[in-house]
Amino acid sequence: MSNRRGFALIEILICILTVCICIPMTVQVISITRNVLKDSTPLQDQIALVQLRHYLAVAYDIELQPTMISFQRQHEEMRLRLVNQNLIIQPGTQIFLMDIESAMFHLENNSVILRYVRENQEYEVFLCKQ
Repeated sequence: MSNRRGFALIEILICILTVCICIPMTVQVISITRNVLKDSTPLQDQIALVQLRHYLAVAYDIELQPTMISFQRQHEEMRLRLVNQNLIIQPGTQIFLMDIESAMFHLENNSVILRYVRENQEYEVFLCKQ
């Protein structure tokens, strides 16, 4: 049996080398994760707009105003409008778009168009046919 008293230099060097290899990889993973999470707003908007289009596809008696759309859905009067920087359907509070500064609706070629602003960038999207 060998008597191993004292400092184990080789084991410490192996641990330091392993840590030096793992730190850059960890930094890269964190950086990529942060970028993926930061860019999720456009994707969430696209998902919300697809859901809103499906919601409006079964609507009828659509009345367009500059800041609101009124329509009938399942024999109930509903309104789509901006409330506290959220685009919601009332009655109730089903939120479709969040943290938007303004929302305007207009008719173009018999299509309802939503124009909204978020972080000083303007977006224009098709919602439904009238």
